[in-house]
Amino acid sequence: MTRMVRIVSENTTSQAQHRRTIGLLLLVCGVLATSMACGSDSDSAEETGSSTPDATSGADDSGATDGSGTSTGALTWNDDIGPFLQANCGGCHTEGGAGQFDLLAYDNARTFAPVALSAMQSGRMPPWPASDDCRDYVAERRLAPEDVAAFEAWMQGGMPIGDGEATVFAPPVLDSLRADLTARMPEPYTPVASLTDDYRCFILDLEFPEDTWVEGVSVVPGSQQVHHVLLYSMADASLQAALTADAEEDGPGYTCFGGPNPSSTGGAGTALNGNRFPNQVGAWVPGMNPRPLPDESAMLVTRGSRIIMQVHYNTIGGPVVPDNTAISVQTRDTPPAFTWRTVPIAQPSMNIAAGDPASLQSTTITNNGNTPVTIASATHHMHTLGTQIRGVITRADGTEECLLDIPEWDFQWQLQYFLESGTYAVVQPGESVRLECTYDNSAANQPVVDGVQQEPRNVQWGEGTFDEMCLMYLGVIAPYVETPPQPEGACGAAAECWSSCEPQSATCLLNCDTTEPACLTCVAQGLLRCGAIGCAGSLQAARECITPCVVGANAFDGPIGACMRDTCPDVWTGLTECLDPFVDDEACAPALAACGL
Repeated sequence: MTRMVRIVSENTTSQAQHRRTIGLLLLVCGVLATSMACGSDSDSAEETGSSTPDATSGADDSGATDGSGTSTGALTWNDDIGPFLQANCGGCHTEGGAGQFDLLAYDNARTFAPVALSAMQSGRMPPWPASDDCRDYVAERRLAPEDVAAFEAWMQGGMPIGDGEATVFAPPVLDSLRADLTARMPEPYTPVASLTDDYRCFILDLEFPEDTWVEGVSVVPGSQQVHHVLLYSMADASLQAALTADAEEDGPGYTCFGGPNPSSTGGAGTALNGNRFPNQVGAWVPGMNPRPLPDESAMLVTRGSRIIMQVHYNTIGGPVVPDNTAISVQTRDTPPAFTWRTVPIAQPSMNIAAGDPASLQSTTITNNGNTPVTIASATHHMHTLGTQIRGVITRADGTEECLLDIPEWDFQWQLQYFLESGTYAVVQPGESVRLECTYDNSAANQPVVDGVQQEPRNVQWGEGTFDEMCLMYLGVIAPYVETPPQPEGACGAAAECWSSCEPQSATCLLNCDTTEPACLTCVAQGLLRCGAIGCAGSLQAARECITPCVVGANAFDGPIGACMRDTCPDVWTGLTECLDPFVDDEACAPALAACGL
């Protein structure tokens, strides 16, 4: 028998395969579906008797052991299997880890070996939901078939320890970031035990008096109930809204879902409500290996920002305990070679019909700008009705390139996929990204509430667990270029372009590359107050058209107006013809000035 060929992955993740039914089934079946049917007479590998070889008994004719657990040439725990499990499973399956059981001590690994083998053979573990038919990513968590076969051979050979006593392996060192800054929750938070999934946002005790370049963030979960963590930097009106929500709600933090913005739809809806898109600066799921951003890139956290931490707590599997999750931040003193920003592509205008077993919702976002956009990572997001989600780039010649495909969506495994350096996806001007989300809204796939399976209903975009989202986050990099400070006001970024408009009009403002959603909201509200109330119908008619254009402008920096002219010319004409006279009216000058124009 040959030795184990290689150790594939430096890390792994930990939590349950948890599709759509939340309840006792997950607790009974465990984190990994066992090789026995769920609900069988045996609850552990030890109780199955002959199904689990005894590591201390004499081996079969292969001569794997000499009867005392000493190796006679076969794979052993100390030399082969322990290091293999340490590298591929030890980030989560360690004592006190999020993996629910320990695989780094021999006795535990021996007990759970059938469970682990079943999960390896099925591909459930290590968790790596991305399709291998799409493209390659950094640190893929895939096991080579020969490694799985070697683990099975070790089991069949009596699971020998090797020379000496069984080694207890330490978890792999996952934190590769410096702790230049640290922060934690203002006070511990105990998840609500009656909620299977508790989503909470916390304003961390870290302030940024100056612009700060961030190269990476590491999260240290404070309890086993922490299922995943999302980190955002927020400033200005968005931060004030979060501070207000935190003050008004009892206990630490405030309730949130789908994003850090209270009383908003998150994602694209955030911008359309007048706030900036949340600036995501970090994330954590069990087993994630924190690493600096690639290729000398960094994220800008602007002066006056605070870090908002959204935590998803899963309360199944044990008593709830207070959590005090902390983070560390690696920074740099000088601007990077490349700036990194995380931008969302979303389809908020979804309508998933009741009973539809395969509802496809999609959106296409075109690069209407003048420069190529380089994508270095991708992350998908749906809720519990989702079955598949794909991101595809459509090239100028009509060909398609897969960006990220999750063929079997699992709400519990929402990973960030970094593209290999040198294979980044570049979206040229005129090319587009299409996001496709498929949902099963059939009667058989409805959630169970208080023991009762719910009836199908029409589902739309929303923050609640029983609402849905169709969302993809892109990690976009661009060469760093120093820009002068922007004027104050919602339209500060567009002020220079606005000053060159001849004539100054809504048409020109919409055609400025630098016009942000918050600017449009401010201007529209100001014009309505100064007499353009008759344009309310045109604004409402433009909402469905403007949503993907806002998302596209945020992702690709192109003008919103160019997108509207191409996708909904009649709506564009009606809106601009109605608003232009009021922009030129002296009576509306104070309203525009209040926006920074």
